[in-house]
Amino acid sequence: ILAGGNSNTGNVLINQGVMQVQSAAALGGAGSAVVANGAAVQAVATGVTFTKILVLNGTGINSGGALENLAGGNSNNAWSGAITLLSAASIGADAGTLMTVNTTGITGPGDLTKVGAGTVVLGVASTYTGQTNVATNAGILQVTVGGGLGLAGAGVTVNGGATLQLQGA
Repeated sequence: ILAGGNSNTGNVLINQGVMQVQSAAALGGAGSAVVANGAAVQAVATGVTFTKILVLNGTGINSGGALENLAGGNSNNAWSGAITLLSAASIGADAGTLMTVNTTGITGPGDLTKVGAGTVVLGVASTYTGQTNVATNAGILQVTVGGGLGLAGAGVTVNGGATLQLQGA
């Protein structure tokens, strides 16, 4: 658990397990955080905008998301650091939480899957080339801008018990 600021200016490699972050600077400044398949960055904060660049792979711990917004506090957080989907990856929000992604865009070749019973908001145009999926019983994926679902042609799948909301997109 990283609760305070961190002066690290290099890359952070999360190869297994969980790195819980509670402050905007918990992962350090420059560089990126690379999340391997089977690992996760979990935001457990209230009203925090995280700025670290992320490279995501896989579904995280217990399929909760390579990037997961955990319940606790009011749990409405945002990620504004650039996100690259190096392979198929998931972003999750626990029930009752909201994670807004307003980065410089989500890039990369991987598929994006929204998991968890909470809400993930895609608030920026993206250029990832993979498919967008909303998993079964996975709450709401809300898109508030045109191009929020990546480049055209890859497809979107919304499974049972999940919702895709397009607002201003």
